Amino acid sequence: IKRLRSEARERKGWIMDTYLLRKPA
Repeated sequence: IKRLRSEARERKGWIMDTYLLRKPA
């Protein structure tokens, strides 16, 4: 369970990073 949460958290963080990079700062 903890492992799944870790992977989900990392994946969500990656999505946020890509979203921020795509959005013009």
